[in-house]
Amino acid sequence: MTENNRQYDADVLRLNRLQGELERRDLELRTQADALAGQREQLQRDSRELEQQLVHLDEWRVKLADEAEKLAAQKREQDAAARQVLTAALLLRAAGDNGDPARPT
Repeated sequence: MTENNRQYDADVLRLNRLQGELERRDLELRTQADALAGQREQLQRDSRELEQQLVHLDEWRVKLADEAEKLAAQKREQDAAARQVLTAALLLRAAGDNGDPARPT
C-alpha cells in the first residue's frame, strides 16, 4: 500500500469518526431542543393558569372589599342604634330617679 493510500484510509477513518461525533452532537442538540420546547410549553400553560388565578383572586378581592364595606356600614348603623338605645335607657333611668311616674316598677 502506498503512502497516499494509507493517508487516504486514515483521512477516511478520521472523517467517519468526525461524522459519528457530529451525528451524536446533532442528536444531543435535538434532544435538548425538544426538552426546552416542552419546558417552554409547560411555562406557557403555567403562565395562562396563573393569569386565570390572578383574575379570580382579583374578583375575590373586589367581592371581599365590597363585603367589608357593607359590614362596616352595618356596624356603624348598629353602633348608632346602640347609642340611641343607651341614651333612651339613661333618660328613662334619670326620669325614674327624679320620681317620674313613667318609671316602671
